[in-house]
Amino acid sequence: MIDRAALLDALKPVLLNLEKDLRARSDAEPTIKAKLTAQYEAARASRRTAEAYSVWRDELVTQVAVAWVLGTVFIRFLEDNELLDHPWISGPGDRRTAAEHEREEYFRINKLHSDRDYLELVFRT
Repeated sequence: MIDRAALLDALKPVLLNLEKDLRARSDAEPTIKAKLTAQYEAARASRRTAEAYSVWRDELVTQVAVAWVLGTVFIRFLEDNELLDHPWISGPGDRRTAAEHEREEYFRINKLHSDRDYLELVFRT
């Protein structure tokens, strides 16, 4: 049985760190910044927002961070209940070791990829 309160307490700092990282990337990476600025300008032009860019962007960052966290929690639920053919992130007993091997193999083949790339593969699969 999932201890909801403990899970929420454990995920809050994860969410805050993810938001911080996403916010930094949205400022530092020109392609991301340009795309977000265009989305913001379109939202302003169509009167879907009256917020300043930084407020609008922070709300979007929170939504994206929550989506990543919930997606990962969902995968973990599937793994813990053995609803996937093989584990990707973790799992009970030997399934954790299998997930670790799966991740190691991914990075052996995709040396320049990040954990984000790995999770995107997991979500797609």
